Amino acid sequence: MKITLNDAVKKIQTAEKILVTAHINPDGDAIGSTLAMLQILRALNKNTVTYIDDKLPKNFVTLPFADEIKKPVDGEKISADLMIILDTAPDRIGKVLEVTDAPILNIDHHVTNKNEENFLYVEATAAATCEIIFQLTKLLGVKITEDIATCLYTGLATDTGFFNYSNTKPATFRAAAELVECG
Repeated sequence: MKITLNDAVKKIQTAEKILVTAHINPDGDAIGSTLAMLQILRALNKNTVTYIDDKLPKNFVTLPFADEIKKPVDGEKISADLMIILDTAPDRIGKVLEVTDAPILNIDHHVTNKNEENFLYVEATAAATCEIIFQLTKLLGVKITEDIATCLYTGLATDTGFFNYSNTKPATFRAAAELVECG
């Protein structure tokens, strides 16, 4: 079911235990949005874990909290109130889908995401999922720290070809400027 960003805020606010994930073969937007979301949820005192069913590319392992991304183990089960899938549909998260049976909140910028059976927020005009998470952070009332800004900026920069691709809009530059101001 398609929902609004405000609906996504409500889902996050009512959950206590949250698993955050993104797609296999992760890029800067997948990793950046996952790590930013981890920090945002912890700022809200949520019990949060991150899983990605793949190895992180070497150029992203130095991002803040990257060492907290786990890879699922066969048979592993996690009790959670909500699973947040970022930057992709559920069919691209590999074994993470088997780790919990929590309701799914799917946040993405790919218009091809048709995940109608779960709670889906897609903003196709956003240059990156990190741009959506930037907006979500403000709606949740979380202060953007230097570490959150670093993760979000990474996703913005990589998914826009360092602001060269046609998906780069004025809102993307405004978000990037604000993130740079955060540190």
